Amino acid sequence: MRSRVVSARGFVLWGAFFSLLAPSASFAGCLQPASTHAWKWGLGGGAAWLQYTDEKSQKPYFSLLRSPVRESTQIILHDASAAISKTQEVPGFIPFSFEGGFHKANGDQVTAVDGIGVLKNFPDGRVGLVTGNLDHADNGVQLLRRASLAIHGAFRFYVDDTCYQIPMGDEALKVMQVLFLPHPRFKQEASKLFLK
Repeated sequence: MRSRVVSARGFVLWGAFFSLLAPSASFAGCLQPASTHAWKWGLGGGAAWLQYTDEKSQKPYFSLLRSPVRESTQIILHDASAAISKTQEVPGFIPFSFEGGFHKANGDQVTAVDGIGVLKNFPDGRVGLVTGNLDHADNGVQLLRRASLAIHGAFRFYVDDTCYQIPMGDEALKVMQVLFLPHPRFKQEASKLFLK
């Protein structure tokens, strides 16, 4: 993974993948989940987690998992089918970008983390994107934290050229930022947050 701060003026060359993006203050052109989604968080399954879920179907849309024993995270976009071309192999690798948002101090710059994720078939029939591995420490956690500090109301998650806009309230944002803390601080803050 690599972190970037890019100017929102004009076009931006996205990493070495040569995909052109036109950042702007709006989320025009991004796919958005239905209004029936809500954020949930907790401990379970060997991880602390934050999940954006459709309350009607109970299907997750976006998940963030954090290992309780090491500085590692896993991000899952549970339905990346809109980003899959006819030539894309599943399972297979695909670029992603986690964009926190525009800086308050410098309103024309976006803080983002770029990387490569894995497309997988999920048991519910959807094809999703998975990044990260909870079994190994990951220096990308600090880059993700930096991007999360720039979130104001929503963030963008790109799978290749396809943009997903995910709304995020203050309480869910606080949980996300705790999940991205360095390990000693994560243990301290998680005990307050998840073990109330």
